[in-house]
Amino acid sequence: MNFFSALSSQTQAILEKSLCNIPPSRSELLHLLSLDPYGMESDFLRSAAKSISRKRFGTKSMLLCQTGIESFPCSADCAFCNFGQSTFTQEVSRISNDALLLINNTLIHQKGAYAHFLLFMHTFDFSFMLDIVERTRKALPSNIDIVINCGDLELTQAQELKSAGVSGAYHVLRLGEGKDTTIQPEERIKSIADLKKVGLDWYTCCEPIGPEHTNEEIIDQILLSSEYECFQNAVMRRICVPGSALASRGQIDLLRSAQIVAVLTLAMIGNKELSSIAIHEPDLLGLSSGANCIYAEFGINPRDLATDTSDGRAYSLQDCKAMLHDVGYDSLMQAHGYTDLPIIL
Repeated sequence: MNFFSALSSQTQAILEKSLCNIPPSRSELLHLLSLDPYGMESDFLRSAAKSISRKRFGTKSMLLCQTGIESFPCSADCAFCNFGQSTFTQEVSRISNDALLLINNTLIHQKGAYAHFLLFMHTFDFSFMLDIVERTRKALPSNIDIVINCGDLELTQAQELKSAGVSGAYHVLRLGEGKDTTIQPEERIKSIADLKKVGLDWYTCCEPIGPEHTNEEIIDQILLSSEYECFQNAVMRRICVPGSALASRGQIDLLRSAQIVAVLTLAMIGNKELSSIAIHEPDLLGLSSGANCIYAEFGINPRDLATDTSDGRAYSLQDCKAMLHDVGYDSLMQAHGYTDLPIIL
């Protein structure tokens, strides 16, 4: 059998167009997402996405760090999260000033992080958030951005955060929003529009992907990210957190996740604002299918029962650097035009 005969004429036409920097249509993206993740056509898809990503980003990668700041029973009650009020079993906690300073110092000394993400709960004490932001901004050099990951923000809050030194925000209209959470989708969209209105970089993700999510749901979520011109897009599969309401539904495997990374890479061809594509949690297949960004994590984690995820399922900064190096990335992007740093293991 001719090896290339495994590629249908439709798939071939879509990939050839994409390799010429023409983004696929919604129906074409759906076709690619419907391919067998374990078949040859998906291998071609992932290879094409890797080529498109390398043409766009070269061998530059992005390393991000996220720190969980607090935990308590959350009213958003996300059925996939460790902190939902219906299933919350951990101790209520807040990070200490010493622990936060230690993490910031780790970022400084180990070098290479593009941004420090500060993870708050869906509902939050805004004055406490501002205090954490100000402490972090004071501790970090200007080549490391601060990004907020929290619930929906008012326009005035987004403006205050920017004035305090925040450069970006992670915000997602998640799969199953309003069904698997108590949050209304229109609230998420309004927050996204407000974040962009005040000039914050908008980080987002197709998440949390489970086996039950349809191709149509996934593509619509990806296209929304493209429509609002995200600064970063990503793919994250849902983790079966013990005790969470959705744990029984299972999780997708890494080949399916990598297929979605590849489709997202093609879908984002026309987004001029895009800085990077992340795979979360980090894995080599995703980084070989179009992604060029991964996260190290500290503190509490909505996907981990450990009190400090750096003692649990999280990857360290050095782990992430090694993984990026293993797939051929040789430098780390730095914020605000600072010179890229080489990956040193």
